[in-house]
Amino acid sequence: MYIKIYLLPLILIYLKKEAFSASPARRINYCKIDCTKGTVHVVCERNYKCGPVDPCKVVNSDVNFRKYILHAHNQARNDIASGKIAGGYNNTGAKDMNAISYDMELEYMAACWNNACKGNRDSCRDTKRFKVSQNVWTAANVTTEAVPEWLGRAELLTDANWLAKFDTKNFPTDEEGGGQFTQLVWAATKYLGCSLVAINNGSRLTRILCNYAPAGNMLAGTVYQIAEDPTEIASLCEKGRKNSEYTSLCGSIEPVPTDPMWSGASQLLSISLSVYFYSFSVFCYFTL
Repeated sequence: MYIKIYLLPLILIYLKKEAFSASPARRINYCKIDCTKGTVHVVCERNYKCGPVDPCKVVNSDVNFRKYILHAHNQARNDIASGKIAGGYNNTGAKDMNAISYDMELEYMAACWNNACKGNRDSCRDTKRFKVSQNVWTAANVTTEAVPEWLGRAELLTDANWLAKFDTKNFPTDEEGGGQFTQLVWAATKYLGCSLVAINNGSRLTRILCNYAPAGNMLAGTVYQIAEDPTEIASLCEKGRKNSEYTSLCGSIEPVPTDPMWSGASQLLSISLSVYFYSFSVFCYFTL
């Protein structure tokens, strides 16, 4: 009997190891991601412990939130790509703007920084697949306000020629605001993932943080190619494939993930511990 009981710690070690390695985030060594010199990847900085820090509280990023924020982005992009919104530069539409899909890894990294409750942007959130860029917005009703506010920054762009060669200096009155708009409509971006937190410090504010890939706002990169007339809208879609719902955008949209948020090993470990103690009780019942 005692020999059998001594085996139980070995079972616990095995379950802990399995829980640790089963976490999607733990399968990736973010500490080896090539960041800008002198910066540390956000997941590595937080040692994979991406839970909330006071005064921030997680607002569940469920499938309804994902669907809403994805639709808001694609609708805003479609409004620019179709020429519906002129902005401050007499926009006439886009030849090459992608429809975007939702990505769980981008959501995980967004949550990792947003939950740290430090505000602003992190220094590195790239993946093995992509360079990643970021938008942040803090307000009382951030879920419904963020994308319209970013889209409204189209008024800061006063020269369509700037779209061909991105530079934040093109927005002398509001460099950050102009960059929020250009990221929102960066043609080459195909994926996003967002995090939502409530800031419980008496302010009743919420903060949304969205990651985008491939990254927008690349210095000297092209925001999107201007359509000179309506016949050129979405004319440069790969293999001519326009989106069926957002008809001025290119490509299809992947199904919105219904999976729970990625987590570190702690949540999975707690499950393994539950299994362990259940197994222990059954073991004792049959052996003692």
